[in-house]
Amino acid sequence: INSIHKSEKCPWLLRSPGTASYDLLDVDGRWNIWTGAIFQTEVSIKCNECLDDSDCNLNGVCNKSNGECECDADEDAVYLGGHCEVKLRNECRTIIGELYNETWTVGAVTLKDTGRMGSSEVIDQEYSRPVYSYVDGLPEDQAPRENASFSLLYSGSRWSRINLPRINDETAAEYWKWQTSNYHAFWARAYEPGVTDVVSAPTTGDTPVNADFFRIGQRGHQHGSFGQLFPMQSQTGGGYYRCQPLECTFCSTGITVDEDVARPELLGTSCGNYSWYVNSLDLETFPHPIAACQEMESMEQLCCPPSANEEL
Repeated sequence: INSIHKSEKCPWLLRSPGTASYDLLDVDGRWNIWTGAIFQTEVSIKCNECLDDSDCNLNGVCNKSNGECECDADEDAVYLGGHCEVKLRNECRTIIGELYNETWTVGAVTLKDTGRMGSSEVIDQEYSRPVYSYVDGLPEDQAPRENASFSLLYSGSRWSRINLPRINDETAAEYWKWQTSNYHAFWARAYEPGVTDVVSAPTTGDTPVNADFFRIGQRGHQHGSFGQLFPMQSQTGGGYYRCQPLECTFCSTGITVDEDVARPELLGTSCGNYSWYVNSLDLETFPHPIAACQEMESMEQLCCPPSANEEL
């Protein structure tokens, strides 16, 4: 708006009726909204606080002293958002692109003691979704330039790949830290050339996984709001990113004890039967994959310990 109406002191998108109050909750009536044309609409505003655990989607507890949800975190997932409405599965903390197997991981993680369920992680998030940072894997002509990086950010309806120049400069790093946690696609001018070069299809998913992504080509009114969009995935509707698969195996070099002997530690079954069972598991769909991997690791001490050859 400002580029068209330079005399406009405040390039607003939504404007309330005239008021002397400093509290948004005191402002009632019909607001003006700009979507290319100005018209009036009803706006509902309320405090973003919890009153009981149901306001935390039963994925956390309500701290009634401050009205904030304390979200659950367990061996399989962590819940994000002001109301614990987003589930980040542990295997999706790292995601991999289809075309180049490029790797992305959730943004800076800090540990804090919440006094509940041990230590909890504070994950960078925007619009309640995790912020992903580029790690490696893109070819040289598509990788970030020197002293730059990429982030995958959720804007409320789409994921965008944002260019972060001078990310290693201390001042710029502080700015991008703030920007990625206070992101707004319009005010950040995210869709100007050089800022965003990849966008997803509209999605409400918790992570970029399963969303189709598009590389932005030429821009102009004939190409729509984002420009020419070229699909990145091989199959429409298949999504471009996938979660990093869990890498856990059971006795990969072979069982080193009598595999037919029933063992009480395995609830009466044998190492051979247990091996058949765990190798048939699909860890990507198994309800508790990390717990399954931990159990496999402990059972390896029973079925294939280094000293087991002495038992045979």
